[in-house]
This record gives sequence, C-alpha cells and structure tokens, in this order.
Amino acid sequence: MKRFYKLVTISEEADGFSIVLDGKPVKTSLRNKLSAPNKALALAVMQEWAAQEDTIKPETMGLTQILTTAIDNVSAEIGSYQRAVLRYIDTDFLCYQAAEPVALVERQQKIWGGWRSVMAELVGAQLETTDTLKALEQDGAYHKWLTDYVTALEVMRLTVLQLVVSLSGSAILGVLLLEQKITADEIYGALMVEDNFKAEIYDEEKYGAAPFQEKARASLRGDLEASERFLFLLEE
Repeated sequence: MKRFYKLVTISEEADGFSIVLDGKPVKTSLRNKLSAPNKALALAVMQEWAAQEDTIKPETMGLTQILTTAIDNVSAEIGSYQRAVLRYIDTDFLCYQAAEPVALVERQQKIWGGWRSVMAELVGAQLETTDTLKALEQDGAYHKWLTDYVTALEVMRLTVLQLVVSLSGSAILGVLLLEQKITADEIYGALMVEDNFKAEIYDEEKYGAAPFQEKARASLRGDLEASERFLFLLEE
C-alpha cells in the first residue's frame, strides 16, 4: 500500500491515545480506532507510521501489529486466547529434549534447563521433562499456577504472551518475558539451540544459511524484539 498521509500525530482521549493521520484517527481492519493505553506506546506506534516511506510495509511495524491484534482480536475473544496459551502447559517446547547426540543434549540442558529452573522457582513447582515422543503431564500445581496467571492478565499483556508462546512453542518463555526474567535475545537463543548446533556441523559460518532460513530467523527475532519493547512501553 502506498503511503497516503503526510502528518502523523497522537490524540489524547478518555480511553487512551489514538494515532492520527492528517487529522483523522487510524482505523484497524475491523474499523476500530487504533488507540494505545498510554502515551509512551502511542508515541512509539506513531513513530512506526511516521517512518514509512513511499510504501507502507506492515512487517516493519511490529508495535502496530501487536496493538491491532489486541484491539481487534484478543479483546473480543479473550477466552480463546487464554486457552491457546494454556494448551502449552503439557507440550512446552523446553520440556521435550533430544535423546542424542550428547553434545546437543548437553547444550539443551544448559540453556533450556536453566530457564526451566527459573520458571520452577517462580511457580514453586518442578517441571517434568522427556526425551521421548510420549506426552508429558505436568504437576497439578503448575497447571493451577499457569491457569491463574494467564486468566488474570489484561488484554495487552495477554496479547504479547500469546504471540511469544505461538512463536516459541513455550509458555515458559512467554511468562518469563512478561516477568522480566528473560530478554527477547535470550528467547531467540533458546529457540536456536538446535539450529546453531546444526549450523556448526554444516559450517554455516563459512557457507552461509539458506535465504529462507535467514528471512525466517530475521522475522522471528523482529517479532520477539517488538514483543519485548511493547511490554516495556506498557510500563512507561
């Protein structure tokens, strides 16, 4: 889509701060007003719109995308998004380790095990792991803690949690980001353990990654960084 506006501003209203293009409020795809709950987030979203050149590129507007999802989707179907996160209680990516080779197992245990320990301390319950395809069933205390945690979240934070969980396959990593126990860069590192291991075997540093891999990795990192920044701005 071509850029169709010249001036981007924000407007303070009773329920937040709206993004305004040439004097007209921005509308989401469902015709809702694009409005942030605080000024810091609104200014950052405004900057994303102002930074667009001749063509509007949604992939460069991570904060706008998260805010739009919260307004159009999560606020209307909050129960569905809560259930989407809770499906990962027993299927969390970090709890399904490789059985071999030993070097990969050790690396997973060091990185994934470290984050599982942080989560276990936060929850007050141990997390089960497996190196088989057999499905896990986590302790009832963990089920209750995560259920209570997710259902207590307001829309904006739930939106970020659901995004990170869907990107990572891990409720652990999503919760730790919300609780400021982990950074976007550290989540990316946890998700790339196996890829990095394979890259060393195939000498990717010398030969380079396939173009589709580079694009997917850049997209993942960008989404994680936008999620982290969105959370930070919510606290401003």
